[in-house]
Amino acid sequence: MLDQREERDRLVHTLNGGSATGWNDDEPAVVEAALELVLQYFNDDQVGIGELAGLVSAALAADHRQDDGPKAAALINAALGADASGADQVARMDRFRLNMLAATAASAKLQLEEAGVDAVLREAERLAFERGWHPPLVPRIR
Repeated sequence: MLDQREERDRLVHTLNGGSATGWNDDEPAVVEAALELVLQYFNDDQVGIGELAGLVSAALAADHRQDDGPKAAALINAALGADASGADQVARMDRFRLNMLAATAASAKLQLEEAGVDAVLREAERLAFERGWHPPLVPRIR
């Protein structure tokens, strides 16, 4: 969607029923679930996870946020179902931002195409609802 400005502009008005704030506190639950799902594709392959950690670290360094590296590592470990210590100490907005960064990096590394991304998002939305969250859904046009 990066090069589809008209579509992005059209969709933004459908989020949260067209709410002016464009935000819902339950939206990060979808991102967190998406990260968990995308990481499943790595099949706990430590080389792949190491590469992902490298991609996330490089992105953080480019944004002058190297101090967020340990937070991102804690969130990746938690998403893998491994040692989650430290993940619960990450502030909510940092958690959202870092989960989004890691999920995006993992999707790029896996070279997920549009259909794959759609499948991950559908399942992430389902998981978020299953866990008791109520994020707004973007209408799907097929």
